[in-house]
Amino acid sequence: MVRRAFLEIETVVSVSLSLGLGWAAAGCGKLTLNQVRPTPSTPNASSVLHPAIYPLSLLSVQKSTLTPSFQVQGLPSGSLIELLVNADENCLNGSIYQIQSTSQAFETITAEQLPVLGDAPSFRVFATLPDSSTICTNALNYEFNTLKTAVQVAASYQHSCALLQNQEVRCWGDNGHGQLGNGTITSSATPAVVPGLSAIEISSGDYHTCALAVGGAVKCWGLNQSGELGDGTLTESHLPVTVPALMATHIAASGGHTCAVLTNGSVKCWGGNSGGQLGNGTTVDSPIPVLVPGIAASNVVVGGGHSCALLLDGTVNCWGSNGVGQLGNGSTTDSLSPVLVPGITATAISAGLFHTCAISSLRQVRCWGGNTHGELGDGSGADSSSPVLVPGVSANLISAGFFHTCAATSGGALQCWGANESGQLGDGTQSPSLSPVSAADVTPLGIAAGYQHTCVVTSSEGVKCWGSFLNGRLGDAAPTSTTLPTLVHGLKATALVTGGDHSCAILLDGSVQCWGRNGNGEVGNLNFAGFFTPQSQDDALLVPADIIAAGGANTCAIPSGGGNVTCWGATDFSPFPMAAVFPAGGILPATDMGLPATSLAAGNTHTCVISAGDVYCWGSNDNGELGNGTTTYSNTPVLVPGVTATALAVGASHTCALLAGGAVKCWGLNTNGQLGNATTVSSLIPVLVPGLSAMSLVAGGRHTCALSAGGSVKCWGLNANGQLGNGTTLQSTTPVLVPNLAAHALASGDSHTCAVLLNNTVKCWGSNASHQLGTSSSPSSTTPVAVTDIFAVTSVAAGRAHTCALLGNGSVRCWGEDDSGQLGDGTRLLSIRSVIQ
Repeated sequence: MVRRAFLEIETVVSVSLSLGLGWAAAGCGKLTLNQVRPTPSTPNASSVLHPAIYPLSLLSVQKSTLTPSFQVQGLPSGSLIELLVNADENCLNGSIYQIQSTSQAFETITAEQLPVLGDAPSFRVFATLPDSSTICTNALNYEFNTLKTAVQVAASYQHSCALLQNQEVRCWGDNGHGQLGNGTITSSATPAVVPGLSAIEISSGDYHTCALAVGGAVKCWGLNQSGELGDGTLTESHLPVTVPALMATHIAASGGHTCAVLTNGSVKCWGGNSGGQLGNGTTVDSPIPVLVPGIAASNVVVGGGHSCALLLDGTVNCWGSNGVGQLGNGSTTDSLSPVLVPGITATAISAGLFHTCAISSLRQVRCWGGNTHGELGDGSGADSSSPVLVPGVSANLISAGFFHTCAATSGGALQCWGANESGQLGDGTQSPSLSPVSAADVTPLGIAAGYQHTCVVTSSEGVKCWGSFLNGRLGDAAPTSTTLPTLVHGLKATALVTGGDHSCAILLDGSVQCWGRNGNGEVGNLNFAGFFTPQSQDDALLVPADIIAAGGANTCAIPSGGGNVTCWGATDFSPFPMAAVFPAGGILPATDMGLPATSLAAGNTHTCVISAGDVYCWGSNDNGELGNGTTTYSNTPVLVPGVTATALAVGASHTCALLAGGAVKCWGLNTNGQLGNATTVSSLIPVLVPGLSAMSLVAGGRHTCALSAGGSVKCWGLNANGQLGNGTTLQSTTPVLVPNLAAHALASGDSHTCAVLLNNTVKCWGSNASHQLGTSSSPSSTTPVAVTDIFAVTSVAAGRAHTCALLGNGSVRCWGEDDSGQLGDGTRLLSIRSVIQ
């Protein structure tokens, strides 16, 4: 829970900017891509190019890394430096990448974790000198080593592969089963060579990959639990293995099976066969190729549980699972042998998880099968067991992903349709589309639509990918998170909270703005797409607010001046279901919980408030987290008996209350000691945390921390990632001291904890898998580590795997996981990226 407060903090600022960047103190503070520098209203006379006086030089070897280093010379100590991308000669209209101060005349700037911005972006330095004059240096280009020589790309669940002109295969992304083929099970965010392989075609399944080798042999690698590698075993392989006695002209790999067109036109398949996808009349898995009888084909494609072949006469036959019509024969009955897709003559086909698409001889696109996400592209959203026309698309290439489809048009453009939760359609949004939308500005020579990402081979810029970056599947090693506090643009706030994967702030006028994940409406906007910058609420009832809290997938607020708690957002266990939050008619009312309150806290699945000193909770109650002596879910507030509280802390499945005298009581799940009562027995009613006197509380996923009046911090509960901060990873059922720490505010995420120290800096401890500790030094820390380059902090908030801080000047800075835009800096639009070789 955070209450609005107008704070005055005296901050010593060694360098100031007059460009509206909200810089609070000298130091390094990474700003973000895609932020356009505002044009000064009265440009400084010295804001001109000075390459001779302040030359910028490139220290990195070209094409070497994603972290080029530059050096600017001649700057006086105390200058403020901004590294700009693709700015003009006056350092205007460019993207601010990084900002830092200089203490020496030769300042080295390393563009750490730089996302690819084209093959050779231009860099300049804009500096504000101690006398407030400004300079703009000369421009330098840094050339990235992209996969310019690729001729084919394949994308599947969480990995991708490219075939190069020299017949080499490189793969990147998830590698838990060796699907990258490089002899390891270590995932790679940049393309790794598949050794000893010369190929002419590649295809990726969920957890395996196959290649058609030079000469016609088929080689596969990765998971093999259903025999999808075809080598006669069920043993996974981290290097290519040969499918014996097989000479092929085309291959296709998908979920758990693989098919190939042989040199005589016959088709053989192997692997999983639960739906008859091997086409041999049985449902028995086979670790060796079996013949699909009765067809002669020029190509074959495979989906999740079905297969299709383009026959030599242009007709299409399909077989296997058919629950949503993916066989295209007008029925939803599975078929263990090939059936004709009537009324279509095709030149190309592609199979998704539950749908299939074909390009006709007239270049029309027709699709059939599952359409829940709009993957058929006909605008209806309804499944179809017969081919339906994708209107307005004349295509040369087609690729059906898990739940989306992309086509290269006759004019050289790219159009996509279907699911878009990770930006896989490439249109700059995360909104699904039932009809084709114009995708990234590329000229595709090849397309591969995967699970939540898409890759293309371009005519001049190599391989480019967009969509979900998880496990490195985009191939450019760009960060999935950021270690440095990034500025939330255009935001001046008085209060700040973070939910599971979203963040919210109360602005100076009392209005509420939220950003990040919005799949359940937790941002409070009618558009279910995620938002990467702060968004105003659609409901006037939410404005203004004094107190705000964010949970796993919901947000609640207390109106300014008091009043009933209002909440928005929804989850499966929510007291305000989706139909209530987003009714027909397009109006987004907040849910009035019918209870006035002075304090509130939201957890993953339940929410609690203080009303006239009493505690009320609602939501999930499987572990007694509502504290009313039952395990019965409640969609209305229920009283927690016997507790008079001044503050609350809500974890994943437990709740704690701060009593008037400083004592603490907790209830709910206690398997890791998060109730602090020296047991691991869960409790349906409040139990006392013995020997504790606190002034504030926070609760993480399965741990709790308390701040004493003297500034000391004690924590208890789960400690697998060091979230208790006592130098160990041993859980504790009673409070343990976080040593050498004096704080005035706390925040707790799922598996990490942060504190605002008495000098208004921040230290964090616990899990650091997404850099939520503000450092890249280790995957976790059992003791507090300083968050670099952030000062004058008044409060801190921690989400599932991200952290935000409110500064004394009202600006907000966030760091950590950014997959849903929860950092609010506009950088997680999941835009197109070049794949680095």
